[in-house]
Amino acid sequence: MLDIILDDDATYFGTTKAIFFERLKYIFNQHKLSHDIKDPEIKQHKKYSNVFKLKLYALSKNIKFIIEVKDGRIQRIFNNKEVSSAEESDMISPYDMVFGDDEKPGFKPTYEYLLNLFDCEKAIQELESNQPKEFTSSDLNIWTKKHKLLFDYTGRHFKYFKFKPFRDLYLGIKYLQENLKHIDKVIEALNLFDDSDIESILTWLNKYERLAFCQVSSFDQMFYHIDFDKQVIQYERNSNIFFTGEDFFTLIRFNLIYHQYNDTTSIINEQ
Repeated sequence: MLDIILDDDATYFGTTKAIFFERLKYIFNQHKLSHDIKDPEIKQHKKYSNVFKLKLYALSKNIKFIIEVKDGRIQRIFNNKEVSSAEESDMISPYDMVFGDDEKPGFKPTYEYLLNLFDCEKAIQELESNQPKEFTSSDLNIWTKKHKLLFDYTGRHFKYFKFKPFRDLYLGIKYLQENLKHIDKVIEALNLFDDSDIESILTWLNKYERLAFCQVSSFDQMFYHIDFDKQVIQYERNSNIFFTGEDFFTLIRFNLIYHQYNDTTSIINEQ
């Protein structure tokens, strides 16, 4: 029905109808995966009749869109969002309904663009392939060093969104590495852990509070699945990227112990 209503020649958040529909398909698929019993709703702005919001309750998302009509036909749908830096581009999610210059009508890729896009896809395939692969922290260090120049290049060309899958993966791996830098401190904390009495526990919790809440915060929650028996970690849902190594599980063990005892002592103090 929507395909019939919307004009093929109009622009939708600056892109074509086909690319816009692909984004909608992704968004509604995510809603479906959330198993929310409440259907999405479109709410019209109380003051401006051409402004609407698509409300996705389970995902806690409100997608704003403005409809421009002329002579009874939709000319474009937009939201006035723009990206002005690599940092802003990296924070953009599919729900923001912002599209890159390389997703807009009339875009003509240069040889340089195609070459770097190929390099991005190749870099991703080194980690993410059709078959599950296991990587250690050393493997990840080699990968990020190898592709640092490509990451810098894509940062300078942040308005090309087809580079984003590579940048998202690179930034995710770098975030893991930032956590893993604190492995020596984590090992120290585990070696000094003493749960023989409440005072020892409180002293330990206080000493390593910054480590737990600032430096390796929620490290164990960054993954889709952690298999303690097989000592492997699945990075994301439907991903074939797996991590292995004592350093990964040492950080996970620290977080589990710290937050278990921190929650328990908090309950005791409240009583």
